[in-house]
Amino acid sequence: MTGKRTGIPNRHLTYPLAHPTVPFPHSDTPTACQTAPQWFSHEQTSTRAAEKDIAKAKHACASCPIVQGCLKWALANPDMTHVGVWAATTTRERSALRRRMIQRLGPDWVAVVADRERAREQRRQAARYHPPATRQGALARLEHELIPTRPPAYEPWREPITPARAAANRRVLAQALRKGAAA
Repeated sequence: MTGKRTGIPNRHLTYPLAHPTVPFPHSDTPTACQTAPQWFSHEQTSTRAAEKDIAKAKHACASCPIVQGCLKWALANPDMTHVGVWAATTTRERSALRRRMIQRLGPDWVAVVADRERAREQRRQAARYHPPATRQGALARLEHELIPTRPPAYEPWREPITPARAAANRRVLAQALRKGAAA
């Protein structure tokens, strides 16, 4: 914005722009950073009061519903998050996380994370459960009831071994031994 205010020309102020692939997280309920912003806005952690506020902020972030989105946004926008606690991380912790992301995914890690998030959302949408039609459900139930898949497993703690079960076990063992000897 150009112009004069009280005789002093306004300078062109440039604000850093947020990364376009990572939207700022939104919550319908008020979050701790909105209700108690004084906990989250410390530049230095050398004072005891600042350390207490940072501990409170980290604890509040632990139960926040948008903490994952907040961390992605804070990591993707270092120029906008150089001060304070974002998603239970300090400036130093976020810098270390960014370095690890660059080592792991390359210099364009933000785009890689955004692509993975988009793919995950598409898979989630595709995997939504659509109940089968009534006829298809009835046919599936009948198939399951009428076509035996395999005999129930023997559970010695529930039922004693019967002579018929012992004979069946001997037959299976003999077949296995014959196949083993033939191989």
